[in-house]
Amino acid sequence: MVHGLETECTIWHHRDVPATPTHSAETDVRPMTEGDVTAAADVWLTTTDDYRLRHGFPSTTDQEPLDEQRRRLESRIGHLRATDPGGSWVAERGGTVIGLGQAFVREKYWVLSMLGVLPAVQSAGVGKALLDRTLVHGPWDRGTIQASRDARAVRLYSGAGFDTHPVLAAHGSLRPETHGQPPPGVRPGGLEDLELVGDIDRAVRGAARPQDVTHLLKIDGCSLLIDGDDAYALARPDRIVMATGRHEAAAIRVLRAAIASAPPGGRFEVGWLTSAQQWAIPTVLAAGLDLVPHGPVMTLGMTGPPAPAIPSGGYG
Repeated sequence: MVHGLETECTIWHHRDVPATPTHSAETDVRPMTEGDVTAAADVWLTTTDDYRLRHGFPSTTDQEPLDEQRRRLESRIGHLRATDPGGSWVAERGGTVIGLGQAFVREKYWVLSMLGVLPAVQSAGVGKALLDRTLVHGPWDRGTIQASRDARAVRLYSGAGFDTHPVLAAHGSLRPETHGQPPPGVRPGGLEDLELVGDIDRAVRGAARPQDVTHLLKIDGCSLLIDGDDAYALARPDRIVMATGRHEAAAIRVLRAAIASAPPGGRFEVGWLTSAQQWAIPTVLAAGLDLVPHGPVMTLGMTGPPAPAIPSGGYG
């Protein structure tokens, strides 16, 4: 499974869990269709609920209603299926979707966005079958996975040749003094800044992702913050979605700006802090957030995770 803090959902008792076919039924792994999007979202929500319960994560419904989580999730699944149909797969058993895998490629940079299998049928090879289908979507020469803490998932990705980079996440209530004006030089951005965002991404990540940034801005409700020509951050009121800078000073400024613009009194999350993102640690600690262990970032064809950059769990 791949889980980002921004994709983890509420605990199971807030909604119905889809029925799971018996183990004896034959499993069919096939390309995802438009009609599979809702069922795939059900699988992801159920899988994520189980993961959160097993690892002690709190519910997210205090910050975002379940209906809004589902809307964003189905929109994301549909977006990736539309841009990368060759990377979108489902596993079906007895007429019921029991797993999904979605990967996309941007300028030869591969990202596994989702891999989830219903808890009752995990550890039976379904996840590997889905991963194998996504890995041949390309061409690509480097890739990343923002993985969960599930040891089975990490073992699966490591077995596919990916290197493992331990991660910390930051979350908690922001100190009151962190709210207010952003650092000088940081401004709100918009769709007119897509070319600049792409230039920054190419300089740091080696690949731009304009269609995904557009989706996050137009459909997913993210705000964009820009520091000159050097850094950008996409954020929601309660979290950093992604942030990338040509150098650490600019990356720190957009991180501080995102934190400063968060509503007072709420919780805030910054995920995917590998050892390459030391630049972000003093800022999140000064803001009052706590550091906790999280699932690793996995890389292939790279010396390590791009930096300075905070990746998105779903968009790399």
